[in-house]
Amino acid sequence: MSILKPLVLALAVLATAVYADQVVLRDGHPDRHVVVKGDTLWDISEEFLASPWLWPEIWYVNPQIENPHLIYPGDVITLVYVDGKPQLRVQRGKGTFKLSPKVREERLDKAIPTIPIDAIQQFLTQPLVADQRTMENAAYVVSSADEHLIVGRGDRIYARGLADDQGDRYHVFRPGDAYVDPVTNEV
Repeated sequence: MSILKPLVLALAVLATAVYADQVVLRDGHPDRHVVVKGDTLWDISEEFLASPWLWPEIWYVNPQIENPHLIYPGDVITLVYVDGKPQLRVQRGKGTFKLSPKVREERLDKAIPTIPIDAIQQFLTQPLVADQRTMENAAYVVSSADEHLIVGRGDRIYARGLADDQGDRYHVFRPGDAYVDPVTNEV
């Protein structure tokens, strides 16, 4: 009886050691995996193995690759069987490509069409360029009745400096930079 206990214990330890070295693949594991940014050997091993702790058992040296433990986005991990045992192999991706802008050409019939004149006519009928004195003597908008930042046709505004005999039509303009003749530098 005293020999039976150590024998059973030795067989149990031996069976555990044999089972511990046995790689069990996860049900529904993929045949290949394309590495994306953020992937780790552990994450990829979890996809293939029932116990990711055994990942060193299936990552074998690929003779074409110096260090198969370094993986990069675009690399393809494939599951192969050698002597009936599963192994993961790394096939390097195409690497990173630097993109540069290129000149494009378009045919004239695909050009952006011009704006129809009737859409901008109201802005072209009475252009106004005023000198500093005209700007200083002009009436000006103080506020809108509804305190809007932008007003348009039909909105009510408050203005100062309007003459009583001016009528009911007004031009609205805003001051801008002075126009300078590039040849004479005259304003």
